Amino acid sequence: SFVGGFTLPAAIAVAEDSTLSHNEVIDAISVLVSKSLLTFDHAARNSRYRLLEIARAYAQERLAESGETDAITQRTSTYFQFAFQACFDDWTQLSDADFEARYAPDLENLQTIVEWSFAPNSDARGGMTLVGLSGALWIGRLVVAEAERWLASAFAAIDETTPLVAKAQCQLTAGAFYYWRLNQQSIAVLRPAATTFQTLREPIRAGYASLLLSHTLAAIGDHEAEAHMKNAQSLLANCDRPRLQTLLPKTMAMIYYMRGMPAETVRENGKALLLAKAGGYEILALLLEENLADSLWLAGDLPQALAAARSVVEQCKQVSVAHKIPWAWIYGNLFGILTESGELVEAREIGRKTMHFLREADIPWLVMDHYALRSAKTGDAATSARIHGWINEYFLRKQITRQPNELRAMTSTAALLRELLPPKVLAPLLLEGAQLSEDAICQLAVLS
Repeated sequence: SFVGGFTLPAAIAVAEDSTLSHNEVIDAISVLVSKSLLTFDHAARNSRYRLLEIARAYAQERLAESGETDAITQRTSTYFQFAFQACFDDWTQLSDADFEARYAPDLENLQTIVEWSFAPNSDARGGMTLVGLSGALWIGRLVVAEAERWLASAFAAIDETTPLVAKAQCQLTAGAFYYWRLNQQSIAVLRPAATTFQTLREPIRAGYASLLLSHTLAAIGDHEAEAHMKNAQSLLANCDRPRLQTLLPKTMAMIYYMRGMPAETVRENGKALLLAKAGGYEILALLLEENLADSLWLAGDLPQALAAARSVVEQCKQVSVAHKIPWAWIYGNLFGILTESGELVEAREIGRKTMHFLREADIPWLVMDHYALRSAKTGDAATSARIHGWINEYFLRKQITRQPNELRAMTSTAALLRELLPPKVLAPLLLEGAQLSEDAICQLAVLS
């Protein structure tokens, strides 16, 4: 039942029973190795075995014939529920490389067990537990559609008998996944997660939930963000969790950013970046460098902002794990800075790449003001007006606040459109754009 290989403790946990002792499991593994049916990776940090595909297929056939497939898969699920108990805590303390070495080899096994768990007449409760416990591993590694399917199945498995801590862990994991979208999906699960973990006297998880909630609320202009930030600071102030200590100034930087305070934003992002590099958090460090580029952009230093944004995009290309959702922010900022700087040809190329990441992350609205501004600057007033109408309607409908750089792009676009089009032409185009679908406006944005 191990698709992605296994360690010796995993094999013993699954195979040992009343008919097969601990030593007999070890002996059986030795025999398989001697017959070259099982490979042994000495180089892995946690030495791992892997059955040859032909041997694994034969073993699955024998299990099916004996009617034991579900029983063995259930025991494998139980083992991984135990193995992933420490996943979140390890993520808060280990470098990216060490966390990857410990957990990533089991991603295939996790996928297999979760898919089995949510099949009819399997173990949906176990699947829900695994999805919640293993979020630090699969967020950013699964394609978005698969991750959303896991979360939907996990929440469908929650009922009045679900342990409170398992439900809260599932909510926290969902909040961490949806957090990049800055929407009500994230807020709706982070609020109860923070409350439940605080009630259960779990300050680390409560503090992390409060941090994510604060950042999300700040990014959409909700003043409640500051109260959640203070709560996170009180819960995490003395915790020995380096990754969370890095997220504290990162979140404070977002609050300052939304206040339009570039110096304070740079200071807090700089603190967080030093901590991220010291902790070996490669993806987080990249995001913080992107935040610093964003801060320089806010301060009006376009040449420095552009150089910093280009550097971050180049570094993205070297990252081994493609966390595609954060890429939407990274490429989006480069697109916006290029547009404001008047580099419109390069902006068009980057804008097309950006849209792919924006659609994958389900946040095309995030930099749509810059698409409108680019169209206006190239003289395509009709397209700009339609995009401008759509994004204005979006913010009005969602009742959220633009971030400062996007607000400036919106203001510039409005001024250009008034110069390019008479009111009687502009007004119908704005209305037409407001009524377009998201798909239609995204296609329009990249064609301009």
